[in-house]
Amino acid sequence: MQHLIKSYSYKDADRISKFLLNYRDTADYRCLFASKEWILSFLEIYKPEKNFLIQSKNGRSYFALSAFNGELVFTGDPFNDFNAVFTRDSEDQYDFKDIIKYFSESGYKINWTNLFEPGLFRGFPESSELKEGIVGLKIPNNGMTQSYDNLVSDRIRQMYNRYSKGLEFCRIFGGDIKSNPKILKDLLSTRHNKLLERKKDEYNLSFEKEFDKFITNVINLGSIWGNVFIDYCVNRNNGTIMAASLNFVKGKSTICYLRAHAPSDNKISYGLILDYWSNNKNFNDGVKVIDLTRGDEPYKYRLGAVEYKLNNFATI
Repeated sequence: MQHLIKSYSYKDADRISKFLLNYRDTADYRCLFASKEWILSFLEIYKPEKNFLIQSKNGRSYFALSAFNGELVFTGDPFNDFNAVFTRDSEDQYDFKDIIKYFSESGYKINWTNLFEPGLFRGFPESSELKEGIVGLKIPNNGMTQSYDNLVSDRIRQMYNRYSKGLEFCRIFGGDIKSNPKILKDLLSTRHNKLLERKKDEYNLSFEKEFDKFITNVINLGSIWGNVFIDYCVNRNNGTIMAASLNFVKGKSTICYLRAHAPSDNKISYGLILDYWSNNKNFNDGVKVIDLTRGDEPYKYRLGAVEYKLNNFATI
C-alpha cells in the first residue's frame, strides 16, 4: 500500500519527524493539531504504542493516527479541536477506500472526529458513515465591520468599560512564556481546578496533570514561539492574575485554545473582560478569524461568534 508508512512506536517517533511540518509552515491555522510540535509532544507524554503516518500519493502531505483499545483516532485526540487530512494543493491525493480497507482488515475501528474537510469522506462504502458532529464558533472580521464593538454584547462592553481600569492587560509570545513559566502554570492550574469543580460528572483526560505537561511541552518548543501567545490581566493593586488565555496564531487567524479566570460574583467576569480586550486587539491588528473552537457555550455568542459545523467519520 503506497500511502502507509510502517507503523511506529512512540519510542521511535523521531523516525517520522522528518515528514512532519512545523506549525508555521502549514497552510491552514486549523492544522495546528497536525503539526510536528503537537504530534511529537503528544507521543512523548501519552505514549500510544501503535501509531501510523499516512502520506499522500505524491508524498508531500500526511496525516497521523494513533490506536487506543482497537480504535484508530487522529494523533492528539481527544485534545484536537480540529482534525484534518493535511493537503497542500489539489495534487495531493489519498485513496481513502484503500486506507479504510487496510485498517479494517487489520482489525481497527476508525473514529475520526472534528473534521473540517467533510468533502474528502463522502461516497464511501456502507461500512462507514459521515455524520454532522459538534458545533464550533468563531468571530469573523470580514472587513465589513468597522469595530469589534459592533459584534460584542452591550453587557460585556459595559463590564469592560467599568472594571478594566483596575486591571493591567498583557500579551506575551512563546519565548517570554517560557521565561515566565508562572503565567502558564497559573492558567493551567486555575483551569484544572475549575474543571474539577464544575464538571465532576464529565471527567476526561484533559482533567489530568499529564495534559498540563503536554501543553507545556508544545509551548516550550522554539519552533512554535512565533505562533503562540498568552493574553492575561492582573489586578493593579496586588498583581494577582485575574484571567488568562492560551492562543495560537497563523497568518491572520487565531485559535483561543484554553482560557481560565479567577472566581468572581455574578456582576463581573474577568474572563469576558479579558476576552473583550483580546478580541479588540486582534481586530485592530487585522486578524480575520478569531476561532473559539468546538463547543456552543453561551458566552461565545455574546462575544460575537457565529456557528460552523464539524463532522465525524467512523466505520461501523
